[in-house]
Amino acid sequence: MRTRLVSLFDDRVLSGALTINRLRAKLLCAFGPRQRFATSLVVPVLHASAPATSASGLGDAEVSILASLEQRERYRLGNSFQTALPTASNGLLGGVNTMIRPSLDVAAVISPRIKVTGVLYYRQSVQVARGAPVRQFELDVTVNARVVRVTWFGEWDAFYEVTPGQLAQTLRTGFSRSFDGSGGPCPRTTPLNNYGRDTQSRRQRGLDLTWYPWAGK
Repeated sequence: MRTRLVSLFDDRVLSGALTINRLRAKLLCAFGPRQRFATSLVVPVLHASAPATSASGLGDAEVSILASLEQRERYRLGNSFQTALPTASNGLLGGVNTMIRPSLDVAAVISPRIKVTGVLYYRQSVQVARGAPVRQFELDVTVNARVVRVTWFGEWDAFYEVTPGQLAQTLRTGFSRSFDGSGGPCPRTTPLNNYGRDTQSRRQRGLDLTWYPWAGK
């Protein structure tokens, strides 16, 4: 893993005519032998608008611990544990639940230009301020293909909501370009079934940038 700064700005339209503009800043700090461990902090700044109301301010903060369990030339195995804290400054921006989200991820390097990754997540509420508790399994499989300095990717994402027992599937496609980090537009999301269409973003536009401030130092 490498220490990096990640910024994401996007404009999302969700079901119920809810629009969210997000600026998310993420700092990931790698440490330990061969930088096999890392911690990260995400603090989002949001503006949300619905037909009857709107709000601006801070969203829920996310704190993660990551570990690289095994790293070989063509195979990598890691895991992470993420906590989302109800720190939102307004109920429209978050603050519903305290969440935990452990994960297990695998990466296989097929060739110098092609890599396949798979991540299994489990997401659960541990404290509920309002609304229904969340229990969700998520499987994410991504194929990356690098051409010169541009990486093209296709990402299949499946969410299984334990209650009400529904499966949502989406396909995301996009690209990023390398420089002292990497950057590109937010991927295009295509729902693959009705529940995916009902629960995922109906539209998402934005820019995703990653910078390695201490690369080569």
